[in-house]
Amino acid sequence: MPQRSNFTQKIAFLIERHTSGNAAVEQSAMLEDFKTGAKREVDILVRVNCGARVLLIGVEVTLKRGTIGWVEQMLQKHNDLPTHHLVLVSGRGFAPNAKTKATKSGVEVATLEEGVDSEWTRIAGKLSRVYLERINLDPDSVQVTLDEGNKTLEIAPETIVVSIGGNRYPFQALVSDFLSKMQASDHFHKQLEDPTKATGFDVTVDAPKGLRIVDSQGREHPFKCFRVRGSATCAIKPVDIASTMYGSTPAAFGEIEMGTERIGLVLTEPKDSPSKASLIIYGSENDPGHVVDLEISP
Repeated sequence: MPQRSNFTQKIAFLIERHTSGNAAVEQSAMLEDFKTGAKREVDILVRVNCGARVLLIGVEVTLKRGTIGWVEQMLQKHNDLPTHHLVLVSGRGFAPNAKTKATKSGVEVATLEEGVDSEWTRIAGKLSRVYLERINLDPDSVQVTLDEGNKTLEIAPETIVVSIGGNRYPFQALVSDFLSKMQASDHFHKQLEDPTKATGFDVTVDAPKGLRIVDSQGREHPFKCFRVRGSATCAIKPVDIASTMYGSTPAAFGEIEMGTERIGLVLTEPKDSPSKASLIIYGSENDPGHVVDLEISP
């Protein structure tokens, strides 16, 4: 697994999301420096609502070993920022004097160094490798079945749909929403014993209540379901899992490349709460990525 500072930040971001309860967690947040008035970037910012007040927790991340110089630099930086607590995360552990300096300064430290003080395969379901599946569905035809007489119509992507609340949008948006929520993938799996051998898909789904399509004369027609067909590809790749203790939380993480995107995976067992798993999908180092929270079956 390639080690990159941006990937380390993304993994720390996902773990903070898992362990911060209902707090808002943001990557690359900008805060105003008290002394200069300039905006300073904080790798990860956790905003905790405390009644009428908001507690700001700054999290700074380095791929390298945490040195006393880096710790002192971060302490000085946050002395001039409105953060109330500081967490320092290293991808390669901390030098003893750096860790001492941080903890005696009231700073929390965490590491993403592989295998440090953790036995993930014992703690978390004996996972040493997981598999990620990616299904690409490219629709090329859509049919609707009208309420009136069960008539079936082939429609263009730009055909207007009217919602029960009167909102109007192209049918293509409805199809994209259906595909992005992975309902189509569920249908896809039910149809095929081996999804990796698929070349196409054909799914029919009930339409949300109250939807109407608009014909060329501007008339509205309620419809009960729509059918989407198109090409499909499916890839399954293994993800090797590295493990660590992030503070007091057992965590595992890994990364793979699928097509033009990279996918980071994090699994945690926060104290006194169920295990959690999330993906972060991104195209480049500076891309903040799209987070997908996963369900873990008992």
